[in-house]
Amino acid sequence: MDEEKYNFHLEQLKKYKKNKFGVSHIIKILDFSRGTFNNIIQQNDLSRLPKFKKIEHKRRDGSTYNIYKFDIVDTARFLAEN
Repeated sequence: MDEEKYNFHLEQLKKYKKNKFGVSHIIKILDFSRGTFNNIIQQNDLSRLPKFKKIEHKRRDGSTYNIYKFDIVDTARFLAEN
């Protein structure tokens, strides 16, 4: 990994003033559509995404939904490598 690229991407991501990103921010940063993001998750092609945490929640009716959190450092590292 090129340290100069990493620092550049990290500085660009700091403009968002967040340490963690949700799906809406990541699809803007990676220039994906929400459908492409969902296809990547369903096809388990996780090499196309930065490292993330998946949090599973249950609704009152018993159905589940997932929240994905992406760390700023992992995202900058991913962008520098790709």
